[in-house]
Amino acid sequence: MAEALVNRAKKLRGEIGDHGDSYEEALLKGVVSIELKIIVKEIFDHLRSALDYCAREICEQCRDKIIKKAIYFPIVSKDFKQSDFKSRVGKLMPGVLSSKPELLSILETFQPFASVDNNWLADFASLSNENKHEQFNIIQRTSGYGVVTRTSDGMTYCSHFKDDKQTPFKRSPLMVLHNFPFNGSGEYTFSYISFVIIDEEIFWFLDRAISGVQHIIQELKKNM
Repeated sequence: MAEALVNRAKKLRGEIGDHGDSYEEALLKGVVSIELKIIVKEIFDHLRSALDYCAREICEQCRDKIIKKAIYFPIVSKDFKQSDFKSRVGKLMPGVLSSKPELLSILETFQPFASVDNNWLADFASLSNENKHEQFNIIQRTSGYGVVTRTSDGMTYCSHFKDDKQTPFKRSPLMVLHNFPFNGSGEYTFSYISFVIIDEEIFWFLDRAISGVQHIIQELKKNM
């Protein structure tokens, strides 16, 4: 079920980011449509459910009787202490610590306290919680800043930054250019779509979340 949900999220992700779709419409009109917001919400719902399905299956394998209480995959904030994680797992995934204590270290490797590369998981939880309460205003069109330079041999180089003119993008976003210096070097601005509360371009983060959840599922399967 978890893998099927990730595949569904991938399918939805593949439906946005092309000419004539809701993403391009948001760039051109400056207003993020309900359609785009709902697609993003569905992607988050599928990914969050995939993690919780994993947690439930693990708990069912660790106990002899059916578990009636709600079970959730543990996700902690960026400032959460590793020393408190064991109790969090015990609360959210009953029976795991006594039946398969080795899984604690595996679950820890996915968390922000294990590596800053896992910060996406905490951001994913924040966005999922916002989406759960239908706070669709987490997505908006945002301005960026760019610099283009042309070398004497005709090569063109573009650098893209967020509005502070200092923070580079992890990956260049799909954008609408404004005042681009087509005939020389110079500065320009552009518009792209971002998640407001984490200040990340939505396609980069959606792709990161999909690959991250897929990685978690694969690692848990190898260790069960």
